[in-house]
Formats: sequence, C-alpha cells, structure tokens
Amino acid sequence: MFMLVKIELQNFSLWKSIWDKEKTVRESYGCVSEKIFRNSITDKEVFILTEWEDIEDAQEFGMSDDLRKSLGKSGGLGRPEVSFIDEIS
Repeated sequence: MFMLVKIELQNFSLWKSIWDKEKTVRESYGCVSEKIFRNSITDKEVFILTEWEDIEDAQEFGMSDDLRKSLGKSGGLGRPEVSFIDEIS
C-alpha cells in the first residue's frame, strides 16, 4: 500500500537535505520505497509517494514524533494532506 503526501514548503533545498538524512528513520517504520514529485510551476509544493508493507506502519510513521520533528526542522508550511492508496494496475 502507498501513502501519498502533499506538503507546502518554505525552502525545498532545506527540506530535501533533511528528508535524505532521515531515510533510515522511515525504513525503521517499514517504508519500502519512496518517490518525490514537485509541482511544475512552484517548487514550494511537493508530493511524496511512499510504499509500505501495511497501512498500520504508514499510520504509525504519520503520527510519529520523528515525523513531527522532521517537519518542524525542514520548514513545512501548514498541515500536510495525506492519503492512503492502493495500486490497482
């Protein structure tokens, strides 16, 4: 299953450097793979697609203090939009 997150950023470069450093944290929660997409018009809007073994792992990560701290350090604006989705083809 996948978790799709849309987030607004103050500074993409700062966010990306923190995101890259914390890969092992995501993996410790059960993240299997990840892809990052940026809005073609503004680099302040990012979409993150992460793959998880199960929805419980993704939800645990989504509610974790680790994620909150990371977002605080990286300049996220507002609350991220989160969707849990399944691949159908």
